[in-house]
Amino acid sequence: MNPLSIHNAIVTYFSDMGMTPGDDTDLFEANIIDSMGLIELVTFIDQELHVAINQDAMKLENFRTINDIVNTISGIS
Repeated sequence: MNPLSIHNAIVTYFSDMGMTPGDDTDLFEANIIDSMGLIELVTFIDQELHVAINQDAMKLENFRTINDIVNTISGIS
């Protein structure tokens, strides 16, 4: 999956929840997601993008911003 497709899917995920964070917005500091929200996001990535997030990738810094998420998924898929 290419980075633009991943980016669009993640932006749509947040948009569907009524949120429009910038690509470099810290999702945790902005209270857009919390630990439960991270689990929901990882579930979305697994089910919708067909990318399994392995244990090594489950680090907060990999999910802090939309750009971090895109880079993490791009490195796995």
